Amino acid sequence: MKKYVFPVSLALIVAILGCQEDEEIIISDTEITDLEGYVQKGPFINGTAITLSELDEKLVATGKNFTTQIADNRGSFSLKDIELESEFVQLQAEGFYFDEVKGERSAAQLTLFALADISDASSVNVNLLSHLERNRVVYLMQEEELEFQTAKNQAQQEILTAFGIVSDSIGYSERLDISQDGEQNAILLAISAILQGNNSVAELSELTANLITDLREDGTLNSEATKTKLKEQAKLLDLPQIRKNLKDRYTEMGVEATISNFEQYIDSDGDGILNKNEDDTPDDFTFETQVDVAVNDTIISNTVTITGLKENGITVASVVNGWLVLNGSVVEQQAIGLDNTDTTSANVAVMSVAEIKNNDKISVRVLSSGLYDSTIIASLVINGQETTFKVATKANPFQRKNDFPLDEDIVVGFKANNLFFALTTSNALYEYSPINDTWKRKTEFEGEARMRATCFSIDNKGYVGLGSTVEGSENGSEKYLKDFWMYDSESNSWTRVADFGGESRGEAYSFIIGSTAYIGLGSLGRTFYKDTWVYDPMVNNWTKKIDFPDNGRNNALTLTYNGKGYVGMGRIIETNSSGDFWSYNPQTNSWSERKAYPDGDNSNGIGLVIDDVGYVITDNYGTSLFYRYYFEENHWEKIEDIDTYIHPESIAVTIEGKGYYLNPESGILYEFTPPQE
Repeated sequence: MKKYVFPVSLALIVAILGCQEDEEIIISDTEITDLEGYVQKGPFINGTAITLSELDEKLVATGKNFTTQIADNRGSFSLKDIELESEFVQLQAEGFYFDEVKGERSAAQLTLFALADISDASSVNVNLLSHLERNRVVYLMQEEELEFQTAKNQAQQEILTAFGIVSDSIGYSERLDISQDGEQNAILLAISAILQGNNSVAELSELTANLITDLREDGTLNSEATKTKLKEQAKLLDLPQIRKNLKDRYTEMGVEATISNFEQYIDSDGDGILNKNEDDTPDDFTFETQVDVAVNDTIISNTVTITGLKENGITVASVVNGWLVLNGSVVEQQAIGLDNTDTTSANVAVMSVAEIKNNDKISVRVLSSGLYDSTIIASLVINGQETTFKVATKANPFQRKNDFPLDEDIVVGFKANNLFFALTTSNALYEYSPINDTWKRKTEFEGEARMRATCFSIDNKGYVGLGSTVEGSENGSEKYLKDFWMYDSESNSWTRVADFGGESRGEAYSFIIGSTAYIGLGSLGRTFYKDTWVYDPMVNNWTKKIDFPDNGRNNALTLTYNGKGYVGMGRIIETNSSGDFWSYNPQTNSWSERKAYPDGDNSNGIGLVIDDVGYVITDNYGTSLFYRYYFEENHWEKIEDIDTYIHPESIAVTIEGKGYYLNPESGILYEFTPPQE
C-alpha cells in the first residue's frame, strides 16, 4: 500500500502560486509503503533482526531507519507504513539460519545485506547474491556514475562469472527465492551452497568478505586462493543430500517448496565446466549379443554401470522393443504419443522410460522371438546415443530335407544300416541317405499293397506286415492282413516270414527290445485289440504275452528304453482318444502305469528316443506340441512350441543321434536335432 503526504498546507501553496507565477515550485512528498520479503541463506530463523535504511540517489544513508524481525522459520518478514522520500533502500538481516549443506541450524549469526529500488516493488528478499553485489553496486554508482539498475546488472553478471556462470543472468537478486523453481533461483541456491561448503559461520563470513573486496573495484575475481577455495568446496558438495536437507526442512515447516535444479550450476568434478554444460552422453558401453536362446523366452542383457553423464544430473533413458531394468527393477512399458498429443493407437509407441544418473546399473530385458532363426533387437537410447541388445533364437531343430520323390501315400518306414526306408501304397520302396540327403529306389515290396501296416527293424533288417489292402479301401471292402515280410538291405531283397500270431488288424504298435519285436493293440473295423505278441527272428515265430492292461486302441505311441517298451495315447472306443502311458517289462511280462501325457487325451503321437530321452510330438488343432519324456524320473517336460508343423502320423526313425520325420501324405521330410536342455 502506497500513499503520499504533503508537508505544507494547501492555502500556503495557493498563496505561493499567486505571488510567484513565473517561478518553478518544487513540492517534497513522502511515500508511505508496506514492504515484505524473505531472508535466505538457507532460510533464516524466527527472531532474526531486520533493519531497513533509506538511501539517497548515490546510495548514501539518509539517516532514516526502520526495524522489524523475522516472524517464522521460513525467513519471512514485513514492514508496515514506512515513510520514505527516496526509492532506494538497504535491508540488513542478522540472525541464525538453516545450513542447507549440513542440514542443521547455524551455530552463529550471519549478517546479509540487500540493495533495492522499491519504487515499483512491494517485496525485497535478502540473500547471498544481494549481499555479494552490494559493495560493487555502490562503487559503480559513486565512482563510475552508473544508474542503479545498470550497476546492479553489471555487478550481478560479474558475480556469476566468478562462479563460472557466463551465459545466464539473474535480473533481480532481491526477487530470488530458493524454495521456488526456476533457473535464477537455481543459481542462487548453487552459489549459496558453494560458499557455505563445510565452513563455519565465521569462515563463511570471511570467504564472502574476501570475495566482495576482490570484486569491488574491477568486478573480477583475482585471488587465486579464493578461486581454489570455491572450486574445492564445489567438488566436496553432496548435492543429493543438500536437496534432501532443504526438502525436509520445508516439509517440517509445512511449506510446499519446489527445489530448483541447482545441481546444474555447480562444477562437481572441478574441470572448469558447470554440470549443465558437461557432455551428457554416457561413456561407451555394449550389450553382449545373445545367441541360441529358446523361443518365447525372457532374456536379460549383461548389466552395465552408467558413467559419463552430467555430474549430479538426471537423464532420461528409454528402451524400445523391450524393458529397461534399472538397478535391478524392471521399468514397465508405457504408451508414448508420437506427436506428444495424440494417444490414438496409430500414433503411440510403447517404451520403457526412466530417469537415470551416473553410476546407475542398467540392463535390458526382452522377450525372444517366437520363431527359430530369428533376431529381436531392443534399442536403449540415452541423450540420442543408441545402444542395441540383440537376441537370436536357436536354429530350428527341424530342418527340411529333400522330399520323398513319389506323389504317393507312404505306409511305413524303418531303419537299416543307418539308412531310412519308406514303403508306399503302391509297394514302391525308397532308401534315404542322411549323409547325402538323397533318395534311391529299391526292390519293390512283394506282398500285397496295403495301408495301416506295422513295421520294425532288427539287426539292420526291416519287417513289414499287418494292415489292410489298398484295393476296396474307398468303399470299405478292403481285407485285413496278417502276413509279415523281411527286407534285407544288403541284398536288396524281400523274404516272407511267419505270419502274425494274433488276429489280422491295422494300426498296431511295435517296439524292439534286444533282438525281439513286440506288437500289439490295433483294430479291425470297430474291434480294438488288447493283446501283445513277441516275434523272435532267430526261430521265426510269435509268442503271446500278457494283454495290455487298459483299453484296446490303435495308433498308440511307443518308445523303447533300457530294456523296456513304453506304450500310450492312441484312439480307443470309449472316449475316442487317450493320454495314458504304460511301460512293459519283458523280464516279468508285466505292465506298469506311468505318468500320463500332460496335454490331455491324444489319439496321434510320434515318439523317438535320442540319447536316452524320449521326444514326443502330438497334434493340437493344426499345431505341433513338443515334449521331452525322462524315463528314470517319469517326467514330462514341454519344449518350446514348434513353428514347423509335423504331421501327427509322420513316420519317424532315429539315425546317428538325429530324428527323421516323413509326412505320409505330402512326402515332406524333416531332420530333427534335439535342442539343448
